[in-house]
Amino acid sequence: MNVYLVVLTVGVCTALLLMSLPRVEGLTCVPCSFVRVRCKPLPSSCQATPAPCGCCKICAKKADQQCSYFKQCEKGLVCKSKNRFLWFGKGICQTPMKG
Repeated sequence: MNVYLVVLTVGVCTALLLMSLPRVEGLTCVPCSFVRVRCKPLPSSCQATPAPCGCCKICAKKADQQCSYFKQCEKGLVCKSKNRFLWFGKGICQTPMKG
């Protein structure tokens, strides 16, 4: 088989696979000590959870709010998503099913 044809086929298959994946949220964090971090005060009504880079705290998402790998739900709730891994998309905060 022609090597050129094999390389072309592999390239096309890889491109099609990558295009079929949902958009991934990219994030690069620098150590908190490297930047001057000014964290916003949180309302007393919110449950604090670490922000994506971990330098500050943010309010956790409540029931029926949109969540993701970077926007976590309050304690006692889970982020339900159609995707197998939350890294690949968003979900909704819900109470876990028992059973």
